[in-house]
Amino acid sequence: MLDAIFRIDEVRFDDEKEVWVIKLTMCSENENELRDEFDYYRQQMGEHIDLVSLGDLMYRMGEYDMYIFMNDLTISIVLGVNPQLFFNRDLEEDPNSSASYTGLGNVAGERGEMDVALEYHSKALEMDLNRLSPHHPDIATNYMNLGIVYGDKGLYDKALEYYEKALKINLETDGEEHADVAHVYHNMGGAYAEKKEYEMALQYYEKCLCIREKVLPKHHPDTASTHNNMGITYNHRNDHQSALASKGKAHAIWRVFMYCVIVWR
Repeated sequence: MLDAIFRIDEVRFDDEKEVWVIKLTMCSENENELRDEFDYYRQQMGEHIDLVSLGDLMYRMGEYDMYIFMNDLTISIVLGVNPQLFFNRDLEEDPNSSASYTGLGNVAGERGEMDVALEYHSKALEMDLNRLSPHHPDIATNYMNLGIVYGDKGLYDKALEYYEKALKINLETDGEEHADVAHVYHNMGGAYAEKKEYEMALQYYEKCLCIREKVLPKHHPDTASTHNNMGITYNHRNDHQSALASKGKAHAIWRVFMYCVIVWR
């Protein structure tokens, strides 16, 4: 159950006791700044919180490192084995488990083994295409996974190719104003920025921002991330005034978001 949100009033180190002291104040659900955050996270996570639901939330937020960490931690705690061993065992029992190949791809990517990650994610895509409609949301997820790995390898044109495929499916299944569509736009903006095509990058960041400001809470970190990336891109274009404005918006959101601690049991 989502118990409470606390405002962080003070953080200091006690030299005599050699401990960190953090003073918190419990926030009311009716506080205007935080009401949207209460409602959003309760809707996303439900009443019962576990590592799986937290991992799913991290994925929807685009926090893929945390998503992989939560999945790995769940497997380690529940089954007492490391994630790679778990997925390999799962494949021995069910050689047609595309989810296991995706899991192995995530593990390989976390280790920096990008070529291995590509093999596993490609296998997952192949298997899902054989059993699902080519317009199924899981296919879009496969395309996103491949795009992310290609981006990590510095192959940005290839990454964009897969992001375009994911975008087409997400638009068909979710419509324009959806967080998944915004996430694809965000990644496409990042790929164009890495290619130094800053005007294209800004166009996709703007599309992403327009959606995120509509469908996410006011102080959501994803919105801050887009503002921040736009600031970096404006800097590359020597538009320092716009860069400062975008970074200022990002930090304003982060100040509120980091002002809170979500506590669950």
